[in-house]
Amino acid sequence: MPVPEQQSLTEAQQELYDWLTNYIGKHRHSPSIRQMMEAMGLRSPAPVQSRLRHLQQKGWITWKEGQARTLQLLGGVAGGIPVLGAVAATGRLRWPPVTGCAPLSMPTHTRPGTAPAPGSTAQQAPPGSSSHRRGPLPGRDARARW
Repeated sequence: MPVPEQQSLTEAQQELYDWLTNYIGKHRHSPSIRQMMEAMGLRSPAPVQSRLRHLQQKGWITWKEGQARTLQLLGGVAGGIPVLGAVAATGRLRWPPVTGCAPLSMPTHTRPGTAPAPGSTAQQAPPGSSSHRRGPLPGRDARARW
C-alpha cells in the first residue's frame, strides 16, 4: 500500500509523534495505548487513538490492525538516525572481513532418542549424555513448578 505524502501536524499530534520517537528510540519497541495515554496526561484512550489515526492518515506512522505494539514510524528522525526503510537482519556482518579462518563445525551428534536428519552425517549421542536439566534448580523448593 503506498504511503501518503506526509502532512503537517497539529501541536497535539506533534507532541505524540515526538514522544513516540523518543520511546521507540529508547525501548526499541512501540508503546501501548495506556502508556501513550499516561505520557500525554489523558484519562481516556479515545484522544490517543484519534491522534494515532490522524498520524497514520497524514503518513507519519503505520501499524498492523488488531495486533499490539506494531506501530512503526514512517518518516522523520528516530534516535538520531534517519528512518528510510527496513533492513532484514539475516546474519552477522564483520568489518573488516576476516580471511584465512577455518569454518566452524556443527555438532556431530543428536539428542538421545532422536534420529539424525536425512542426509546428515550426525551420529546418535551416547545414552545419558542429554543436556537437559533434571530435578529442581539448586536452592529451590522441589515443589516449585515453571
